[in-house]
Amino acid sequence: MKDSGIKWIGEIPEDVALWRIKYLASFVKGKIPTSLNKDGVGMPYIGASEMNGRQPTQHTEDINIVRCDKNDVLILWDGANAGLIATSKEGAVSSTAVKLSVTSDSVNSLYLFYLLKYAEKYFRDKVNGTTIPHMNFEYIDDIPFLAFNYIDQQKIAAFLNDKCTKIDSLIAHEEATIEELESYKQSVITEAVTKGLDKSVPMKDSGIEWIGEIPAEWKVVRMKDLGRCRNGLTYSPNNLVSEDEGILVLRSSNIKNGKLSFSDNVFVNSEIKDELMVKAGDILICSRNGSRALIGKNALIPEKLKASFGAFMMIFRCKSPKYVQMILNSDVFSYYLGTFLTATINQLTADNFNNMKIVYCNDALEQEQITDYLEKKCAYIDNLVYIKQLKIEELKEYKKSLIYEYVTGKKWLNG
Repeated sequence: MKDSGIKWIGEIPEDVALWRIKYLASFVKGKIPTSLNKDGVGMPYIGASEMNGRQPTQHTEDINIVRCDKNDVLILWDGANAGLIATSKEGAVSSTAVKLSVTSDSVNSLYLFYLLKYAEKYFRDKVNGTTIPHMNFEYIDDIPFLAFNYIDQQKIAAFLNDKCTKIDSLIAHEEATIEELESYKQSVITEAVTKGLDKSVPMKDSGIEWIGEIPAEWKVVRMKDLGRCRNGLTYSPNNLVSEDEGILVLRSSNIKNGKLSFSDNVFVNSEIKDELMVKAGDILICSRNGSRALIGKNALIPEKLKASFGAFMMIFRCKSPKYVQMILNSDVFSYYLGTFLTATINQLTADNFNNMKIVYCNDALEQEQITDYLEKKCAYIDNLVYIKQLKIEELKEYKKSLIYEYVTGKKWLNG
């Protein structure tokens, strides 16, 4: 083995040379088609979602688009995931992506993909642009290519493709199990906050189709009957400062698994009114986001915290916050979001929130019993999810190390 002189590659076999990508492949940036449709007519439109494994939802009949074939490598050029590497499906390349087509008979495109896939995390370090992150062509041009002979490239690519497909299948299984557990947790919460724990009590019709019957002593109320919601702070990039110079502003990234997280913080030096500072017991809710799946996700402010909350968030202040948060984690958002979200705007307005109808138990002791039951039940489910997430991380790390060891010649295939 010899030192490659490149930190992320390390040592390589003595007889393997390093070439540059620019001598082996060409770049073609995707185009915006003149028209897109969702009826499946024309070429599939391959963008960020499709590169992440989703099936194409849009197609185009534009003959001037940039076509990609099954053997091409795609690089996501712009956006939050700039630097993402994927093998292409047959279709039209999105304007946010670049097609990397092999131009040398000495290069196996699948081997090139796996080499670049390992280098992906180093691409991310080179992403620039404050408004829209984007890659740099020159950096990709100079990525080193380990010049194994073509037969060895084929063997490595075929081996990795087989192994990685199996690992991806295991990951998909774990992810599906997590989805099932999350769905089960939501159903447990919904059952408890709409039917109660005592199945022997008299029931009555709630008048709400998705809920059905409820305990006779419970009521149907609107959120505005229980408390007050408030939209968050508007600030500009000029207000951003370091932690010791400003006030923490809570955003959607500060909510993880129904609890506050402080791994991604923003601080501002704005003058903030007391009414825009969070208080213990407030329910922090994501009210606007690019992903509609995040609308409604929430966390309880558990203790006194010196912080405000951003314009894409709202807080709800009420008498029984723990119990009300359980209600908000039931199927209530799943039902109501579909009634007011549009194709272009993912937003929960204060008016929409205030007028959401829910089932409410007025008895404080019964509320406490339901909350205690759900906290224990959800903690058990969350622990199962955590174990599954650890397994997924282990599989992903194994996949990365496997790719690294074989594309750089640390391990060799015999025969």
